[in-house]
Amino acid sequence: MKATVELGRAGFAMPLAILVIVVLAISLTGAFSMSTSERMAVWNMEAQQEAFQIAQAGLEEFLQNREGLGLTDSPPGALEEVDIPIGRGTAQVVMELIRTDGSDRTYVIRSTGVLPAPRETDPPALRTVAQLAVFQPGTIDVKAGWTSLTGLHKNGAAGTIGGHDRCGVEPSVAGVAAPTPPGLTTSGPFSPTGTPAVANMGSVQNGIGEVGIDWDGISNMTAITPTVTLPGGSWPSFANPNYWPVIHASGDLSLPGSGRGILIVTGDLTVNGAMTWEGIVLVGGSITGNGNNAIYGATISGLNAILQNNPQGWVMANANPAVGNGTKRIEYDSCLVAQAMSAFGGLRPMENTWMDNWQTW
Repeated sequence: MKATVELGRAGFAMPLAILVIVVLAISLTGAFSMSTSERMAVWNMEAQQEAFQIAQAGLEEFLQNREGLGLTDSPPGALEEVDIPIGRGTAQVVMELIRTDGSDRTYVIRSTGVLPAPRETDPPALRTVAQLAVFQPGTIDVKAGWTSLTGLHKNGAAGTIGGHDRCGVEPSVAGVAAPTPPGLTTSGPFSPTGTPAVANMGSVQNGIGEVGIDWDGISNMTAITPTVTLPGGSWPSFANPNYWPVIHASGDLSLPGSGRGILIVTGDLTVNGAMTWEGIVLVGGSITGNGNNAIYGATISGLNAILQNNPQGWVMANANPAVGNGTKRIEYDSCLVAQAMSAFGGLRPMENTWMDNWQTW
C-alpha cells in the first residue's frame, strides 16, 4: 500500500511541473510581447516626431537653397521634385504651380519626411508639411523708356522713344528721363512719347538718387554674377527662347547681335544695323544707335556718373550724351523687364498658409 501512494505522488508532480512551465512560458511570452509593443509604440512616437522634423527641415532647405539643390529655372516650372537627405531620413519635396497672376506665381510646396523603420518588414514613419509660396521676380525702378544721366541727343525725326508699356500691364512712364542740364536735345522735329514725354530729373546728383542703382557693385561684378563676361567669354546663342542671360562687357562694346536678358556695359555701347535687344540695358557711358534697331524693356545710360565725386561737373566736362541716329525704337516693356529680372527673384512664403500632415494635393 505504501508503494502505491508514492507512485501516485510521482504521477501528480509531472503534470504540475509541466503546467508551471507552460504558465511561465506564457508569462514570459506575454512579457516579451508587451515589451516589444511598448518599444514599437515608443519608436512610433519618436519616429513621427523625427519625421516631422525631417519634413520641416526639408521645406526650409528648399525655400532657402532651391538653386543649390539643382533647381535653377526662373521662374520655376509647373512641377519640381527633389529628395533631400536629412539625418537618418529623407525629405521628399514637391512644388506645384497652382495659380498665375501676371508676373506673380503661387505654388504649393509639400515636404514629406521619411524615416525608415528599424525592421525592413515594417513601414517607414511619414509626416508631411506644406506651405504656399509666391515667386516674385526681382524689381528695377524704371523711370523712362530711356534714362540717361549724361543727357540724350536724337538726330532726325524718325523712330520712337517711348514710355507707354508695350506689354499693356503697367502705367506709362516717361519717354526720356535726364538731368537738366544736359537734358534732351534734338536735330529735327522729334518728340518722345510717354507720361510725361520728357522727365526733368533735376541735377545729376538728384538723377543718381532717382535711378537708385548700385553701379559700383554691378560694374565690378560684386552685386550681380554674370552669365557671360566679355571679353573672355563668347557671345551666346539665343536659340532657346527661355534663355535670359546676364551679359557683362568690360569697356566699350559694339553689340554683336540681337538678344535678350540683362546687358551690362561699363563703357560705351554701339548698336548698328537691324538688331533688337529685349530686356534691360545698363551702360556706364553713352549709347550710340545707328540704323534700324530696337531696345524693348528698359534702357539706362550714363551710369558712370555715379562713380564720380562731382558727378555734375564730370557730366558737363567729360561725358558724351547718348545719341540716337536714324529709325530708333527704344520703348518701355514691363513684361520683358520682369522676365529679365526673374533671375533675381525668389520664393516668398505666404503668411498663415503653413499646414501639417497634408499628404496629397
